[in-house]
Amino acid sequence: MDFLFAQWNFLFLTKKYKGFTMAELLATVAIIAILASIAVPGYQQYRDRIDIAIAMTDIQDIELAIERFRARRGRFPDSLADISKDLKLDPWGNPYHYLNIADTSERDQRRGHTGQGRDKQNMRRDRNLKPINSDYDLFSAGKDGDFKPQLNAKASRDDIIRASDGQFVGLAEEY
Repeated sequence: MDFLFAQWNFLFLTKKYKGFTMAELLATVAIIAILASIAVPGYQQYRDRIDIAIAMTDIQDIELAIERFRARRGRFPDSLADISKDLKLDPWGNPYHYLNIADTSERDQRRGHTGQGRDKQNMRRDRNLKPINSDYDLFSAGKDGDFKPQLNAKASRDDIIRASDGQFVGLAEEY
């Protein structure tokens, strides 16, 4: 048994000093840094896709609640508070935006306003300045939390929108 132990010591403990050299440590750190520089952007893209999918699902959920409200009351809600969705936040921590377009003139008459309402001016529009919906606008301001009525504006490209009266839900830049 002593003979095997002596051979073991001879094979693995022949160096006087044990440990890593500075070159080995630097090479290891460099490899870890390269792997991290590849993995972090990939993970961020993955997280962005998940957040977009969550926002799209939320918009479809809110859309169903709006349609239930309309079926019961015969009109669209004036705000998301009417359907208890006003406190719902998108994946980036911002509230969802809703704009009733179809009932704007009726609502303006109830409030005593005349002419084209403020809501008609704030409608979301495509690159040809045509409204993207005829009933209501529903969207998330996206990752940057900023939006403009025109979809091709830089601030609006990352928005998650409902367009074509519900036929499209997705990124504004893909519409």
